[in-house]
Amino acid sequence: MSKTNVTLRFRAGVLVVATVTLALVHAAPALACDCSMRKPADALEQADLVFSGPVVSARLARPSEPDGEALTIVEFAIARSWKGRPIGRIVLHTQRNSVSCEGKDFIVGQRYLVFARKNSPQVSRRYPVPSGTVTYGVSMCGGTQAQAFGVTSPYEQELNRLVIQVR
Repeated sequence: MSKTNVTLRFRAGVLVVATVTLALVHAAPALACDCSMRKPADALEQADLVFSGPVVSARLARPSEPDGEALTIVEFAIARSWKGRPIGRIVLHTQRNSVSCEGKDFIVGQRYLVFARKNSPQVSRRYPVPSGTVTYGVSMCGGTQAQAFGVTSPYEQELNRLVIQVR
């Protein structure tokens, strides 16, 4: 093998390693949300509404748009409320999450413990609601989680303890 071929192969190898390294370094933050399980006290403090209940319906706010980070309107039947005192049913204006860490993909019929925050006016305007309407959404790192029916999770038990202490 000639010296030219060895030099070309070496350069090609260096280029491949550099390309892969750059791709991994720049792609790493976008691969997943970096949030550990939030403590109930922190999630409760940062949320405007905290409740549990099953998802009654979920639909895309703009069905013609791509589905990945789709704006989603999710209706819940409230079984229990810890903060904000929502009763009956509530609608969240959130999005299905794939990269941004905002929103959550909810499943109709599944029960959730929800930590919702008021959406900014800019976010609210993205949904088909009257101007000035206050909407609520969730983030992947906000504490919202699926729950089993008929079981009080340790997270809910801690919320019960925290809310009693506050009163």
